[in-house]
Amino acid sequence: MTDDEEYDRNCVCRDLESITKVNEELQPLCGDEVLGGGIITHDSNSKTINIFGKSDTYGEANHAATARLIREAYPDYKVTFNNK
Repeated sequence: MTDDEEYDRNCVCRDLESITKVNEELQPLCGDEVLGGGIITHDSNSKTINIFGKSDTYGEANHAATARLIREAYPDYKVTFNNK
């Protein structure tokens, strides 16, 4: 495995850990119903989170609501979203 492949693998693992943590924290607020999908990018160095895109299966989630929930959970982060 090259250094780049190892770096990518480590980033993916950290992102999966972050997603799992967020899912566990938000699940009591959101329940089990899928309301849409999208992509969330997270940069811990710049403390930014960006929400965008949609799911081919579930359509677009309410990114404004998602951003609000994430801002409450991570008040020291800059959270942005885009519905395009």
